[in-house]
Amino acid sequence: KIVYPHQLNFWPNSTILKHYSDPGQTQVLKDYYKIVVVRDPILKAISAYRDKFFSKTDDKFHQYFRQATGKAICVAMANYREREDANKYLKSAIVDCGRDPAYMDLQAFLVWSFLVPDEFRPHAADNLNPHWAPSIPICRICDPTVNYNFIGHFERGLRDIYAIFDRAKWDFPFPSVSDTSISEEEAVAFKKEVDSLPGELVRELNQAMAAERYILGYTNERPLINR
Repeated sequence: KIVYPHQLNFWPNSTILKHYSDPGQTQVLKDYYKIVVVRDPILKAISAYRDKFFSKTDDKFHQYFRQATGKAICVAMANYREREDANKYLKSAIVDCGRDPAYMDLQAFLVWSFLVPDEFRPHAADNLNPHWAPSIPICRICDPTVNYNFIGHFERGLRDIYAIFDRAKWDFPFPSVSDTSISEEEAVAFKKEVDSLPGELVRELNQAMAAERYILGYTNERPLINR
């Protein structure tokens, strides 16, 4: 049986850790084979922005992010950048909360995600949204009570997936994942937005996430955005 550590569970016949009693959670963490697949934190945030805010996909899930979460982030972001000591890159980014849905460009979203102090963010849920938040706190990677048996890297794809299944001696199929890719036209426009990020900002982002990259095992790999 598969147990997820937080509120997301996509696998059939799976459950969530918090559904167990305290003694039950302790037993699960002791007896189960524990894995987590992480992603380079900056690339993860860029991917989340592309899928949740840049994409024109119009289902209820994407509408929620653009209209609810996006609006909350945009308003707080706009208020913060009016401060004299606001991050200079956020001051030069595009933030338009008057649109429906509210709009922020990639530069603004990355600055907000990694360079703005937590006390200026409106909601803890937005700070720790698993789609773009740092993996260490939400996945409890440094928590000794979890003590993962395997930490995989998303960028290594099937190589790590096969290693996980081999080490855990699992014989059931890996579930399919739905395709949430954007259109070819959107992909071209999005690449231009990534390429237009200021080199100095990219270096600051890489520096800000250097400790997390090290803890997650990205010690021998260059940052996935290089300038």
